[in-house]
Amino acid sequence: MRYAAPPLGDLRFRAPQDPLKENQTQDATSHGPVCLSVPQKYSVLQTTSEDCLFIDVQVPASTNSSSKLPVMIWFQGGAYILNLNADYNATGLIQASSDSVIVVTFNYRVGLFGFLASQDVNDDGDLNAGLFDQRKAITWVHNHISAFGGDPERVTLFGTSAGAGAVLLHTLAYGGENTSKPLFSAALSADPFVPEIFPYQQLEFQYREILNATNCSSLECLRHLPTDSLLAANINRPFPGQTTSPLFYFSPCVDGIFFPDLPSKLLAEGRFQRVPLLQGTVTDEGSIFAATANNTDVDQFDAFLGAQFPDLDTDGIDAQYSYMPLNTTSQAYYNRASFAYGDVSYTCYGLSFAAAFAAANLPVYSWLYNVIDPVNTEVGIGVFHTWEVGAVWGPGNAVNIAAPAGADSYTNINKGIVPLVQAYWTSFARAHDPNVWRLEGSPEWKTWGPGQRLKIQTNSTTMEMVDGQQIENCEFWAARNSQVYH
Repeated sequence: MRYAAPPLGDLRFRAPQDPLKENQTQDATSHGPVCLSVPQKYSVLQTTSEDCLFIDVQVPASTNSSSKLPVMIWFQGGAYILNLNADYNATGLIQASSDSVIVVTFNYRVGLFGFLASQDVNDDGDLNAGLFDQRKAITWVHNHISAFGGDPERVTLFGTSAGAGAVLLHTLAYGGENTSKPLFSAALSADPFVPEIFPYQQLEFQYREILNATNCSSLECLRHLPTDSLLAANINRPFPGQTTSPLFYFSPCVDGIFFPDLPSKLLAEGRFQRVPLLQGTVTDEGSIFAATANNTDVDQFDAFLGAQFPDLDTDGIDAQYSYMPLNTTSQAYYNRASFAYGDVSYTCYGLSFAAAFAAANLPVYSWLYNVIDPVNTEVGIGVFHTWEVGAVWGPGNAVNIAAPAGADSYTNINKGIVPLVQAYWTSFARAHDPNVWRLEGSPEWKTWGPGQRLKIQTNSTTMEMVDGQQIENCEFWAARNSQVYH
C-alpha cells in the first residue's frame, strides 16, 4: 500500500506528502518496489524504483478490526544508501507471539534521493527526506492500524543496522518533543548504525559534486532530471581530504527541525522520548566492513578509519586496540580494524543510549549476540553484523545477503536459539518487557542496572556485565565526540 505520494517531479527532495486519493479498490497483494540505492557489493533482490514509498501490514489470520493487537514496525537497514532488507516474511514472528502481534514493514528513500543536503535543499525542499519518510510511515500506522486490528497506543519500532540506528534517532526527533500524542511506545534496536552526522552546511560539498556530475547548476535542474540521470550520480565519493571513498557516503544531517542539535548533544541533555528500550549488538560488529579494505600495516589501518570519518584524528587508535594481537596473515591489522570500526560505528553508540535511557529511569534491556556459525567462523567474520536477523525472523523468512554461502546453522546446530530470541522480542513488543512471555526455561533478562546485559548464545544464554575493556574502548571514542559522534 502507498503510505505517501510518489516522491517524483516537484516532490523530489521534499518531505513525503499524503497519498493521492484513489476512487477504486487497489491491488495490495504484492510488494511494491524498493527505493533506489547507491551501487554497492550487496545485491538488491527486489525491484527498485524512485516511486517506492510502500508499506506492508502482516496480521494473524484470526485478526479483526477490534483485536487491538500490539504492532511492530520494522526499520530495514542499508546504511542510508540502500533498502537492504525489505519484504521480510513475518510468519515466524507472528507465530512466536501466539498470533498476538501485527508486523509492519516499509521502504524509505536513501542515498541522494533521501539525504541530499545543502543550503538550496534547505531553502526549497526538505533535509532528511528519508527520515521524514520513516516518520510518515509511523504516522500512517498510528492513523490507520486500528482498521487492521492493531493498537496505535502499543507500537514498537524495531530494526537492524541503519534501521536500528534510525529507531534510536527517532527517540531524539524534535528534541524528544511530540506535537501531539507519541507515535510509538517502545524501541528495539539491533546493531545500530549511526554515521557521522554533520550540520547540513558542512555537506555542501556533496551537493556541489552532484551538480557537477549531472551538469546541473541548480536544485530545480536536479529535481527534473530523468531518474536514470540522477541515479548515475548517486555514488560514493571520497570525503574532502581523503583519497578513498567511505563505505557509506550519504547520511542524515542536523537540519534544525528533525534534529534541533547534534544527536550526541540531544542524548547527553536528555532530550529524547521516554520509552522502554531493548538494544544490543553482535560480537564482531566490524568484521565484514574491515574485510573490504587492506589492513596490512598501521598506515592502512589509519587510512581505513580516516576514509569513514573525514575529520578523525587517528593518533592513538592503534594503541587503544593494542590489547588485540596482530594477525599472522598478510592482513595484520584486520582484527584491530574490525573491533575499532565496530565499536565506533555500532557498539558504543548503542551502549550510550542504554546508559542514557537507564539514567532517565526507563526500562532498558541490553544484549550481546554471540551465536556462532561454523561457516562464518571459517571465513573469518565471526558473529558478524546483522547475523541475528535470521533468528529474529526465523529461518527462510529473512534473506541476509551479507551472510556467506552455507551459513545456515539456524536450521541445525543453532536451531534452538530461534524460539528463544523470538519469544524475547515479541514479549517486549507485547508487554514492553522481554520476560513476560519468554521461552520456558530461558533466563530472566534483567534491566541495565550497573551495566549488565544478556549474552545470547546457543545452550548457554546468561546475564553478564559489560566488560571493562569494552567500557574503556567506548570512553576512548566518547573523548572524540566532536570528531566522530556528531
